[in-house]
Amino acid sequence: MRETKPNTYTLGSGAKMTEKQLHKLRRQDLLQLLVAQGKEAAQLQARLDEAAEELKDLQDTRTKFIERMDDKDAQIEHLKPRLDEKDAQIEKLTARLNEKDARIEKLIGRLNEKDAWIGQLTAEIEQYRSGEILGFEGDPSID
Repeated sequence: MRETKPNTYTLGSGAKMTEKQLHKLRRQDLLQLLVAQGKEAAQLQARLDEAAEELKDLQDTRTKFIERMDDKDAQIEHLKPRLDEKDAQIEKLTARLNEKDARIEKLIGRLNEKDAWIGQLTAEIEQYRSGEILGFEGDPSID
Protein backbone atom coordinates (compact mmCIF):
# COMPACT_ATOMS: atom_id res chain seq x y z
CA MET A 1 0.00 0.00 0.00
CA ARG A 2 1.46 3.38 -0.94
CA GLU A 3 0.23 6.86 -0.34
CA THR A 4 -0.71 8.80 -3.49
CA LYS A 5 -2.49 11.87 -2.16
CA PRO A 6 -2.81 12.95 1.42
CA ASN A 7 -5.07 10.44 3.16
CA THR A 8 -5.45 8.32 -0.02
CA TYR A 9 -3.73 4.94 -0.48
CA THR A 10 -3.27 2.72 -3.50
CA LEU A 11 -3.59 -0.95 -2.69
CA GLY A 12 -1.63 -3.71 -4.41
CA SER A 13 -4.55 -4.43 -6.72
CA GLY A 14 -4.52 -0.83 -7.93
CA ALA A 15 -7.66 0.09 -5.96
CA LYS A 16 -7.57 3.41 -4.14
CA MET A 17 -8.83 3.88 -0.62
CA THR A 18 -8.91 6.84 1.71
CA GLU A 19 -7.59 6.63 5.22
CA LYS A 20 -11.13 6.85 6.53
CA GLN A 21 -12.19 3.84 4.40
CA LEU A 22 -9.13 1.96 5.55
CA HIS A 23 -10.00 2.49 9.22
CA LYS A 24 -13.54 1.20 8.62
CA LEU A 25 -12.28 -2.18 7.38
CA ARG A 26 -12.64 -5.18 9.63
CA ARG A 27 -9.68 -7.02 10.96
CA GLN A 28 -10.26 -9.94 8.60
CA ASP A 29 -10.38 -7.60 5.58
CA LEU A 30 -7.17 -5.95 6.71
CA LEU A 31 -5.52 -9.35 7.06
CA GLN A 32 -6.70 -10.28 3.58
CA LEU A 33 -5.22 -7.04 2.26
CA LEU A 34 -1.94 -7.79 4.01
CA VAL A 35 -1.89 -11.36 2.66
CA ALA A 36 -2.62 -10.06 -0.87
CA GLN A 37 0.14 -7.48 -0.53
CA GLY A 38 2.48 -10.17 0.76
CA LYS A 39 1.69 -12.37 -2.27
CA GLU A 40 2.16 -9.42 -4.58
CA ALA A 41 5.44 -8.55 -2.85
CA ALA A 42 6.59 -12.17 -3.25
CA GLN A 43 5.66 -12.13 -6.95
CA LEU A 44 7.45 -8.83 -7.44
CA GLN A 45 10.49 -10.18 -5.58
CA ALA A 46 10.47 -13.27 -7.81
CA ARG A 47 10.31 -11.06 -10.93
CA LEU A 48 13.10 -8.92 -9.50
CA ASP A 49 15.19 -12.04 -8.82
CA GLU A 50 14.57 -13.28 -12.37
CA ALA A 51 15.53 -9.90 -13.80
CA ALA A 52 18.67 -9.83 -11.63
CA GLU A 53 19.61 -13.33 -12.82
CA GLU A 54 19.01 -12.33 -16.43
CA LEU A 55 21.11 -9.22 -15.91
CA LYS A 56 23.90 -11.33 -14.41
CA ASP A 57 23.71 -13.72 -17.39
CA LEU A 58 23.86 -10.80 -19.80
CA GLN A 59 26.82 -9.31 -17.95
CA ASP A 60 28.60 -12.69 -18.06
CA THR A 61 27.88 -12.97 -21.78
CA ARG A 62 29.14 -9.43 -22.31
CA THR A 63 32.31 -10.19 -20.37
CA LYS A 64 32.94 -13.34 -22.41
CA PHE A 65 32.27 -11.43 -25.62
CA ILE A 66 34.72 -8.70 -24.64
CA GLU A 67 37.34 -11.32 -23.76
CA ARG A 68 36.85 -12.99 -27.13
CA MET A 69 37.11 -9.64 -28.91
CA ASP A 70 40.32 -8.88 -26.99
CA ASP A 71 41.71 -12.26 -28.04
CA LYS A 72 40.80 -11.55 -31.66
CA ASP A 73 42.39 -8.10 -31.44
CA ALA A 74 45.58 -9.69 -30.10
CA GLN A 75 45.55 -12.21 -32.95
CA ILE A 76 45.09 -9.42 -35.47
CA GLU A 77 47.99 -7.47 -33.98
CA HIS A 78 50.12 -10.62 -34.10
CA LEU A 79 49.23 -11.22 -37.77
CA LYS A 80 49.69 -7.63 -38.98
CA PRO A 81 53.49 -7.90 -39.42
CA ARG A 82 53.07 -11.12 -41.43
CA LEU A 83 50.48 -9.41 -43.59
CA ASP A 84 52.83 -6.48 -44.15
CA GLU A 85 55.57 -8.95 -45.16
CA LYS A 86 53.23 -10.66 -47.58
CA ASP A 87 52.21 -7.30 -49.04
CA ALA A 88 55.89 -6.44 -49.59
CA GLN A 89 56.48 -9.84 -51.22
CA ILE A 90 53.49 -9.29 -53.49
CA GLU A 91 54.85 -5.89 -54.51
CA LYS A 92 58.27 -7.40 -55.32
CA LEU A 93 56.74 -10.28 -57.27
CA THR A 94 54.45 -7.90 -59.13
CA ALA A 95 57.44 -5.75 -60.09
CA ARG A 96 59.34 -8.84 -61.27
CA LEU A 97 56.30 -10.00 -63.22
CA ASN A 98 56.02 -6.58 -64.87
CA GLU A 99 59.72 -6.73 -65.79
CA LYS A 100 59.26 -10.19 -67.30
CA ASP A 101 56.17 -9.00 -69.18
CA ALA A 102 58.24 -6.14 -70.61
CA ARG A 103 61.00 -8.57 -71.61
CA ILE A 104 58.44 -10.86 -73.25
CA GLU A 105 56.99 -7.93 -75.19
CA LYS A 106 60.49 -6.97 -76.30
CA LEU A 107 61.20 -10.56 -77.39
CA ILE A 108 57.89 -10.70 -79.24
CA GLY A 109 58.89 -7.51 -81.06
CA ARG A 110 62.26 -8.99 -81.96
CA LEU A 111 60.62 -12.23 -83.16
CA ASN A 112 58.24 -10.23 -85.32
CA GLU A 113 61.23 -8.35 -86.79
CA LYS A 114 62.99 -11.69 -87.43
CA ASP A 115 59.84 -13.14 -89.03
CA ALA A 116 59.61 -10.10 -91.29
CA TRP A 117 63.31 -10.37 -92.16
CA ILE A 118 62.95 -14.13 -92.87
CA GLY A 119 59.93 -13.32 -95.03
CA GLN A 120 62.00 -10.82 -97.02
CA LEU A 121 64.88 -13.30 -97.39
CA THR A 122 62.48 -16.03 -98.50
CA ALA A 123 61.02 -13.67 -101.11
CA GLU A 124 64.53 -12.74 -102.33
CA ILE A 125 65.52 -16.43 -102.50
CA GLU A 126 62.41 -17.16 -104.55
CA GLN A 127 63.23 -14.25 -106.82
CA TYR A 128 66.79 -15.54 -107.18
CA ARG A 129 65.60 -19.06 -107.91
CA SER A 130 63.16 -17.82 -110.46
CA GLY A 131 65.91 -15.76 -112.09
CA GLU A 132 64.19 -12.46 -111.65
CA ILE A 133 67.19 -10.97 -109.90
CA LEU A 134 69.62 -12.04 -112.64
CA GLY A 135 67.27 -11.08 -115.41
CA PHE A 136 66.46 -14.64 -116.51
CA GLU A 137 63.10 -16.05 -116.95
CA GLY A 138 62.38 -19.65 -116.30
CA ASP A 139 64.55 -22.15 -114.46
CA PRO A 140 68.18 -20.92 -114.15
CA SER A 141 69.54 -24.38 -113.37
CA ILE A 142 72.41 -25.80 -115.39
CA ASP A 143 71.86 -29.24 -116.86
